Amino acid sequence: MIIVDKYTALDLQDNGQYGWSLMEGYVKDGDFKPSFVTKKVGKERVEKTVPLNVKLGDKDKAIEVVKWLYKELTGEDDVPF
Repeated sequence: MIIVDKYTALDLQDNGQYGWSLMEGYVKDGDFKPSFVTKKVGKERVEKTVPLNVKLGDKDKAIEVVKWLYKELTGEDDVPF
């Protein structure tokens, strides 16, 4: 987990066969608590409350995403990891 600011924290979640995801939330009493959003899911477009997350894919794709973020933020093509 990393604390972004006084209201926001990010946590990396391993979802097994579904890959990795980055979850947004907050810290309460030292524990990460996910933020939730309402979205429409399924063919019937039923509203459902779900944790706020971004799917990163498998481990290799998640590392590729991190490298891409580094390049976008720094403008450097040479990623040091």
